Amino acid sequence: MIVRAPQQAARNTYDVIVIGGGILGCCHALEAAKRGLSVLLLERDDFGGATSWSSHRIIHGGLRYVQSLDFPRQLESIRERRWFLENFPRFVRPLPCLMPLYNRGLKRMSTLRAALWINDALSAHRNNGLPESHYIPPGRMLSPAEVRDWFPGVVNAGLKGGALWHDAILVPPQRVLIEILRWAANGGAVALNYMRAIEVARASADSYVVHARDSVANCACEFRATDVINCAGPWAAQLQSGNAQGPAMSLAFSLVLNRPAVAKAAVAVSPGQRGHPMYFVVPYQGKMLAGTAHLPCPPGKEKSCPTEEQISTFLKELNESLPGLEASIDHVLRVFSGLLPATAPDTGDTLNRPVLQSHPSSTPKSRFLTVWAVKYTTARAVAEQVMQRFFPRLSVRPIQQPAPWEEIDLAVWNPPAHGSEPVFGEIVRRIEREESVVHIDDLLLRRTDWGTLPDSCSAAREAVAPWLNARAASGPGVSTVS
Repeated sequence: MIVRAPQQAARNTYDVIVIGGGILGCCHALEAAKRGLSVLLLERDDFGGATSWSSHRIIHGGLRYVQSLDFPRQLESIRERRWFLENFPRFVRPLPCLMPLYNRGLKRMSTLRAALWINDALSAHRNNGLPESHYIPPGRMLSPAEVRDWFPGVVNAGLKGGALWHDAILVPPQRVLIEILRWAANGGAVALNYMRAIEVARASADSYVVHARDSVANCACEFRATDVINCAGPWAAQLQSGNAQGPAMSLAFSLVLNRPAVAKAAVAVSPGQRGHPMYFVVPYQGKMLAGTAHLPCPPGKEKSCPTEEQISTFLKELNESLPGLEASIDHVLRVFSGLLPATAPDTGDTLNRPVLQSHPSSTPKSRFLTVWAVKYTTARAVAEQVMQRFFPRLSVRPIQQPAPWEEIDLAVWNPPAHGSEPVFGEIVRRIEREESVVHIDDLLLRRTDWGTLPDSCSAAREAVAPWLNARAASGPGVSTVS
């Protein structure tokens, strides 16, 4: 269970404190617990409530790396995709992906045929340990007629065919993150949400103290550990004293549009002009999820959302890619946005590889490390690398994975059937009790996907409120665009 008990947590000294409760921090907590370490995770708001919540929901197998011949990254992505499919089969499923081809640049029939062949050869063991329902089939080339069958709205002019491959989709990503954190808690990890780390300081030659602020009780707290791993994303640099600077930030965003899915697969589309990005359009709860756009972000930003002008530009390019879509800003139901480490201040290009920064106060016996990474897919692999660097002599021990909630669908809002309200209410109460739900938004947005769409938000709020305690039931409202 994820139990929020700050006073009890402050009495202990930990092997590791992880700062940041996004996917990167949660994976660090899990990998530390697997090595028998005592670990405390501190999250300033709610778990997975920032960039991780805005994930585009695709677990990529690394097909894109064939173009740059970066086979180590591709193999890592293939391995991590299998890890997600194997460990979270209820919330991670195979996703067909389609790219229409017009023989422009490198996006040609011959090039993609070779890329799919290489991808299949490198991923020969991709289905080891998976249930048959979650197998990733081999990629294949499609004729123009087959492309139209998959994607009726495809631009026909100049269409030569298409490439079809499979990755995986998170349904939903916030549930997978919480399952990872529950898994870590089963191994003894302690996790506190709404606990803002303010400063990391030396407590002694072999330990650190993290000064924090509990926003629930509105009081100061102190936590001690031998090592500190800073996974706080856009806020990470604030905890690095002195002149230490982290990478610049890139604004990443996707849009949920009140438009029906355009295809039976996730579709990679582009306006066609040279230099324009490729966007993935994914079916989402009967609507359309389109993204991801990457834009430069001004220095000093902690949280960011695209401007109306940036959203309009994105929609213009999307409409050019999908004639007949005619999406406008009035169709935007939700903006998923977050900040990712960038290669330079004036670009939206994100880091190719994780960056690890050791704090000047680190010693061989007590270390303070900041980790910057980009991909949801490889967050666990990054955490594993950090653990191998910090604790090379510790072996991994098995931790029993908690069973997911089976009684109700956490990915799509379905009102409880007449007569089933007590069962529904008991599950809601157990989630609140066992997953550190402080506000109603925690339940509707970050333990389930019930509150993401405005047409289900109000009904879900009305249904769950009677089963929550007074604090959660009167928590902050759910916005339809953020």
